[in-house]
Amino acid sequence: IWGNIGSVKRQEFYAAAREGIQLDASVTINADDFRAAAEAGKKPELCRIGESLYRIFRTYQKNDVEMELILQEVE
Repeated sequence: IWGNIGSVKRQEFYAAAREGIQLDASVTINADDFRAAAEAGKKPELCRIGESLYRIFRTYQKNDVEMELILQEVE
């Protein structure tokens, strides 16, 4: 799946940090691609960007077309 990589919004980053959780990135993807994987019984839990592996911490439906994934790097 192709997407646009960005940073985690400041408010969400600091709220997670207060709970001891480090959020590392966000990626905006086509919501239909994500839904298609989930409907096929393969609910995505991990995301690979380059050589790095991330856990999908939270998903957010931005609009009818886009979904934002908030990611936590897997060490």
